[in-house]
Amino acid sequence: AYRARYGLPPCTTANRCFRKVNQFGHAAPLPPPPAPPPDTAAGWLIESSLDVDMVSANCPKCKILLVESNDDFMNNLGTAVNTAARLGASSISNSYVAQESSTDALPIAQGGILSYYVHPGIAVVAGSGDFGYALSAGGFGALIPDAFPSVVTAGGTALERDPTTERGWSETAWEGTGSGCSTVERMPAWQTASSNCIGVFTDAAGNSAFLPTRIYGDVAYVSSTYTGVAVYDSQYGFSPNGWGVVGGTSVASPAIAAIYGLAGYGTAEREGNDDDNGYPARKLYRAKRALLDITSGTNGACSSTMLCAAGPGYDAPTGNGTPNGIGAF
Repeated sequence: AYRARYGLPPCTTANRCFRKVNQFGHAAPLPPPPAPPPDTAAGWLIESSLDVDMVSANCPKCKILLVESNDDFMNNLGTAVNTAARLGASSISNSYVAQESSTDALPIAQGGILSYYVHPGIAVVAGSGDFGYALSAGGFGALIPDAFPSVVTAGGTALERDPTTERGWSETAWEGTGSGCSTVERMPAWQTASSNCIGVFTDAAGNSAFLPTRIYGDVAYVSSTYTGVAVYDSQYGFSPNGWGVVGGTSVASPAIAAIYGLAGYGTAEREGNDDDNGYPARKLYRAKRALLDITSGTNGACSSTMLCAAGPGYDAPTGNGTPNGIGAF
């Protein structure tokens, strides 16, 4: 219904454009649908509709693989990510967050999470969350998978028509977009350290040192609930005709993942010929002409302005900016 409304070519199982599998990659059995609202699990149906619609909008010729996990525990969501990678995805969208833990980097068998999200040559994208700056009063603290250096973290903006600008639009950081810094993941070489983002790291010899940590996000896309996007959901929907408007960085994640698909991300990386292999976010920090710098708006209060307020150049709420074509991807 969404694709027909906007004149996009059909993407169906019959024409091999769309495929739906369980977390192990099989067509059946699929997880049973959740109970009707107000059951919070029903929100995952709308999340799925939103993701498929956003991929359709930004990359109409992309093939779409929907992997349904058994539930929303991180080990099963991570298994679904691994399945998407194994089945050939060039980019993977994740519209959920969880609190960071000191055990994240452990092997999966010991309760670790990080390795689910390390797939060289694949753009693993995650929304930065809708709770504002992670370390504000009452905040949730650092979030995963956003804080993993192997993940492209997509923050959110508010986008409004503005005939007084050359672009015809004005764009600011959305007040709800997530941002923050890890306490356990070292800062990647392509980021600039913040004195507010420091962790304690111990080497094999038992020596500890205070070192800079990973800051998120990396890029942004319209996500404000006041300037949201159209979504069609046929099961529980938003209205008698199934249409509604949705915001949140659950918009940003699939939208950015689709742009990676549109840009053909993954071909050179899988051949091992690119120094961004394993870190798809890295290119965003050096391809700024293809990104629109967002210089105003805030998502919380912090002592380091860059972590919670948009400004010239890089900032955590909007990363390096919003897409201006596909050159940054």
